[in-house]
This record gives sequence, C-alpha cells and structure tokens, in this order.
Amino acid sequence: MGSLGCMMNVVFVVQKGELALKGLLLAWSLRQRHPEARLFAAIPEYSDWGELSAEVRSALQVLGVKTLGFQPPFAPEYPIGNKVRVLGLLPAEEAAVFLDSDMLCLTAEPLSNLLPEDFSGAAKPADLATWGSPERWQRVYARLGVSLRGRKVRATVSGDLMLPYFNAGLVAVRQPQVFAQRWEAATRTLTDPDLDLGQRYPWLDQIALAPCLMSQGPLQVLNEGWNFPAHLKALPEKGVHLCHYHSPGVILREPRLRDVFVRACRALPQIERLAYSFPNWKPLLQPALGGMPGRSGRHDFLITGIPRSGTSFVAQLLDAQKNWVVLNEPREVFSQLTQRKDATGITLLHRQVREALLRGDEIENKVDAGRVINDTAADDRRSFYHPELNSANFRLGSKNTLAYMAALPELSKLGWPIVALVRHPQPTLRSWKRSFAHLREVTLDTLPVANPEYSGWQGWQRESIKELLAEKEAHVRRVLFWRMLARTLLWHEASLQLWKYEDILENPSAMLRRLRWSLRAPGSLWCTKESVRQVSAHMWEDDEREVLGDLCQEEMRAFGYELY
Repeated sequence: MGSLGCMMNVVFVVQKGELALKGLLLAWSLRQRHPEARLFAAIPEYSDWGELSAEVRSALQVLGVKTLGFQPPFAPEYPIGNKVRVLGLLPAEEAAVFLDSDMLCLTAEPLSNLLPEDFSGAAKPADLATWGSPERWQRVYARLGVSLRGRKVRATVSGDLMLPYFNAGLVAVRQPQVFAQRWEAATRTLTDPDLDLGQRYPWLDQIALAPCLMSQGPLQVLNEGWNFPAHLKALPEKGVHLCHYHSPGVILREPRLRDVFVRACRALPQIERLAYSFPNWKPLLQPALGGMPGRSGRHDFLITGIPRSGTSFVAQLLDAQKNWVVLNEPREVFSQLTQRKDATGITLLHRQVREALLRGDEIENKVDAGRVINDTAADDRRSFYHPELNSANFRLGSKNTLAYMAALPELSKLGWPIVALVRHPQPTLRSWKRSFAHLREVTLDTLPVANPEYSGWQGWQRESIKELLAEKEAHVRRVLFWRMLARTLLWHEASLQLWKYEDILENPSAMLRRLRWSLRAPGSLWCTKESVRQVSAHMWEDDEREVLGDLCQEEMRAFGYELY
C-alpha cells in the first residue's frame, strides 16, 4: 500500500446514473492503493438529474468518501463543463487533484508526486490536437491576458507538436479554490459568440484549462502514465498509475481493468448491482465467452509479406484453428497507421475486436460462409459474422501486405510474432500483372499507407521508390518493386517468421507448430493441403525473366530461388 502524501485531496464527480457507478469504482480503486487518501465526491445539485440513491451514499460512506454538494455552473447545456467548479469545494490552501470519474487507480504511486515542491499545477497534454489553429490559440490567450511564453507540448497519442493544450481528466493544483474561480471565469469568457474560435464544444473546458494552468506559476507537464487514454491505446503492463478508460468496453477488453472491476464487485456489492442496471455494463458481469481475457499482447500476431505470396491462404489456414481468429485486411489498419507515428493503433485495433467478440457482437472480415477468403483477387467481399469461439483467451491475428510491410520498423516493436510470406518472383509478378491495378502498374501514390510519402519508409526504401517511379516500363517497375519488398523482408528477417509460400504448401503443419510455439498456444493442429492454382513454366514472360535475372539475382539467391 502507498500513501498520497501530505495534504493532497482528491475530488471527482458523482451523480445519479452511470457517473455513480464510475465514481464508486474510482473510489474503490483509490482506496485499495491509497488507504489514507482523502477522497471527496462532488455531487451536482440539479433537480432534473435526480438524487443519489441511499445505496450509493452508503457505499461512498463505506469507502470513506466525503460528499460535497455544488451548483453546476453549466448544467444542463454543457454538463461535462461543470467540473471546472469542483476544485473550489476543497480546502483553499491544501494541494488537490481533480479526477474524471471514468478512471481507475492501478498503482500505489503517491499522487503527491504530481506536484513537486517547485510546481503550482500539473496536467497531461491532450491525447490529440482536437482543437485550435495557432491563430485561434493566440486569440484565447490574448482574451484571457495570458502570455504563451513560447512553450509547446506534444499530443500523447498522435505525437503532434502543439501549443499548450491539456487533457482535463486530471488537474492537480496547489491552490484549488483560486484555480477553480479562474478556470470557471475563463470558461465563461470563452463562450462569447463574438470571439472567433470556431467550434469550441465539447472542448471548451480544456481550451480554458491551458491558459489557467499557464498563468498560475510553474507547470508540471505529466506523462501519460498519470492519465492513460485506454480508449485510444492498449494498456501496457507497467507504468500506468491512473487509467482513463472512458467506457465499460475498455474494461472488458483489458485484463488488468477487468480484474479491478471483478474485485470491486466482490468487495462492494452495490457496484455489481449498479452495473446490472446499465446495458453497456452487463457484458462485464455476463461475458459471452468463458474465462478471463489473457494478458495484453500474449495472444496476438500479424501476417504480412509480398503481395500475391499466399498471405490470404495462410490467414485462412490459421483462422481455421480452434479459438483462432484472423482478420483479413481490416479497413481500420490504414487510419491507425497514418494517424499515429507508431504502431499503437494496431494494438488498439486488436483490443477493439476482442472487445466486440467478448460482448458477443459480430465483426467485419473477408469471409465466405464463415471461412476467411484465401484469394482476395478472386473474392474481395467483406461481411459481418461471429467466429466460433469458446474461450476469452482466443488468438487474434490481422493480415495486410503492403501496409504492414511499410510499417515493419514500428510493428516489430510490439513484440508480437509476425509471419511474413515470400513466393518465387516469377509467379508473383505474373499474378501482379493479372490481378490488382496498383500491382500491375506499380501506382504507389494510390495506396493509403505504403505510398511514397509514408513516414515509415527507411531512407534506402525511399531511394528505391524514387527509382522505380522514374521507370517508364511497367514490367521493370514490377521487378524493381518486388526487389524492394524482398530486401525489406531480408532487412527485418531477425524479427519475422519468414516463410516461403512453396514450403507452406508442402508442409503447412510445420508453420502452424512454429507459430503455436511462439504464441505458447497448446492444442492440436488442423490443416489441409488445398489445391492451389499453379502456372506452367512456359507461361513466363521473357521480358520480366530477363530483368529479374539482371536485377534480382542476389535477393532470389537469399531465398533459395532460381529462374525457371
């Protein structure tokens, strides 16, 4: 057990409805880690919202939470903005921290560490640069009479460099009453319709927060471990003290949060009874699948490789295993890779799919009659279905060729197994010529991720792309592109389970055994040798064969290939 340290008060909002449940969960998690904490529940006094039940008040009393009523300044027009007043309910000269109710405490790290002696306030930068051009921020600071002082912060999820803009889910200050008055006044000032700020809702409280924090003295800019956005990132195993989960589905998909919820329900029956009254919380009490979800990342893998090298065939093979699911080219891959500078979006995608399946929802995939499509050139349909699962600890993979190939430097950092496929270049290039236009013509500028401007390309890859785009002959571009992709696989060989398509056709069980071992996945193997269309040697185009021989001998030799 830890301590919150001297004179640090904690306040959060509790009101009738879901905020009562969230507030109780937060209070219970804080009390477990910080038994000496001074906890305060701010209860809005607004008749249309109803009264807290005697059961909730009793639970707060059991947890040692003092209740404080207040008049919500922006109810009901802007309910989330009412938080600006609650710090003012606390003792004036005692340091305090406001927490959003939809948070859980995961460690005993003292909250007094939020405010080292030399700092007057603390907050975490916003997850995303959701509001404001530099010109609009200048208007905000000018209207409030605050100097920007040349400071910049970086959004914790998108990585954008921006003028000071903070998440209002955690705000720590030395003088809570003075700060609350300033925050509320600034928020009211910025509601002025004559002030050219564009759309300011639902971010108004956060827009006002930044200049208020900047004006009161030295500011501690926190890392995301103090206000972790689990709705936008998968929860890591270490380093998160306070988790901002936002919705019960995040608790469902994150084992550590699920464990907190289960223990809270056992310790405080009022929490379980409240959860049963909200449909979106019921899956936590009645999961669609048996067992508890396993630890994050231990059951995830990726499939990539050179296009038309059997990646969909392998996706179907693995998806057919008991309690395995493989997403064949999920749409969300592109936005998750382009909107972030790392691979955390792919981790989030996997967590969101797990959440849906644990709720019993259908998911979208390239499937036909429940089986993953093994040739997307022949059949590229998407449909909704629910895979046959009987365990919450199912294996989940996702497959993409070019997008994942381009993002390999970041994907490798996830520590997940990555199955990568290569195929003899002659049938590969022939398939490119007869399938997709972007492969036939090598029109990389049409691709959402692996385009010439994609930030994940290495320097040598950019030079290769520049070289092939300057080539006028399509068959030469195809050869140059295959060479670049082959070199990419060889460059990352140490972090891949690299397979030749021909070897998988010959012995698919060997690949299954290797992947099962890397995922520590017990169980029997299921595989079949399906008939795959092959092309006879006399059908190779002489022009491509010659260019392959001229330009790709080294790469072919590395994979054990020779020209037909």
